[in-house]
Amino acid sequence: MACLAFVGLNALLAARFGVSILNYTIAGLSVSSIVIVSAIGLTLIYGIRGFANFAHGDIMA
Repeated sequence: MACLAFVGLNALLAARFGVSILNYTIAGLSVSSIVIVSAIGLTLIYGIRGFANFAHGDIMA
C-alpha cells in the first residue's frame, strides 16, 4: 500500500512540477552519507586522541 502511494505521489509531482521524488531521495542520501562519514571520523578521532580535531570541517568546506 505504501509503495502504491509512493508511486502515485511520484507521478503527481512529475506531472505537475517536472520533478521526481526519486531524484530528491538520491540527492538526500548522497549528502547525508557525506555528513555521516564526517561524523564517524570526528567520533573516531575524539575516541582515540581525547579531543575533537575539527580539520574534518575544513576539509568538508
